[in-house]
Amino acid sequence: PLARRAVDLDDWSEDAHHHLVRALAALGHRAEALAAYRAYETVMVRELDLLPSPRLRTLAEGLA
Repeated sequence: PLARRAVDLDDWSEDAHHHLVRALAALGHRAEALAAYRAYETVMVRELDLLPSPRLRTLAEGLA
């Protein structure tokens, strides 16, 4: 999806990751959407010692 391109252009953009996870889920790719979220979460925690926003976490929790 186009959202993947947005993530490729700005890997730190939480909005881009939110759109990617939402788009993948809407296409029925729940496992891929959850994997995309987890990859972003891992980078955020490792590099910045931060969790993704509650909005993105809630979206991901709905996929699990």
